[in-house]
Amino acid sequence: MQQLAKGSAETLSALGDAVSVAILKAASQGLQRSSSNVEKLQITPRKYYSRLRKLIELGCVEKQGSKYVTTMFGDFALSYLDRLDEIVQNKRKIQVISNIKKSGDLSAVELDSIKRAIDAPNLTSDAVTPFTIITTYDQLVREVNSIIGRAQDTILMATRYSDYQVTVTVADRISKGVRGQFINAEENDVMKRLEKMKNMVKDEKIIEGFRTMIESPNFEVRYYNLPYGFLVVDGVFIGLEFVSPVAPDNLA
Repeated sequence: MQQLAKGSAETLSALGDAVSVAILKAASQGLQRSSSNVEKLQITPRKYYSRLRKLIELGCVEKQGSKYVTTMFGDFALSYLDRLDEIVQNKRKIQVISNIKKSGDLSAVELDSIKRAIDAPNLTSDAVTPFTIITTYDQLVREVNSIIGRAQDTILMATRYSDYQVTVTVADRISKGVRGQFINAEENDVMKRLEKMKNMVKDEKIIEGFRTMIESPNFEVRYYNLPYGFLVVDGVFIGLEFVSPVAPDNLA
């Protein structure tokens, strides 16, 4: 626990620096390995290289060809930074909600109405506490489809499964500007699915949407046969797959 706390504190300390955040955000779009980055980010060479080295040491950024790019850990960190930024920007609204809750004079329905009135429905801590245990494939598809359908910023997903409904929803969110990064268990799975859709689906709009998704700069897929899956949407909605040790091929 001490090592975890130390690592968390070190990461938060590094990401609490405006220069580090600027470099991390630039790397999320692909930061060319060039001395011109100093001018673009308007920082001194010393600050740039020291912060970049620290981000690499923390595992947030890595070299990829001629670029520095964010790792999956770096993408997670950015998602949480965006969420924290949203909370800070809405500090006054949160304080209003907190004072109202302390009064104890309002019902949950009335409190929700006030949250919507001040445009702050998801800012209190009680909005992220509920969880659901899923044990069937049909329920998994419904829940994943619902969560991805709410994505406004990022979808981070690793999966052993392929589902038509979820694929269509992902394509729709990508077309709306949401950034999606995926780890798929089977290489060429995306192209095989496209070929299947051509033969099975008569809706040309859906087929075109799927093709557009694959070509979009907001869509990235890598292939690795993970023994489990996970889903993170906008750094708020999180799903984890727990694999049964006695039946790893079954949904559990």
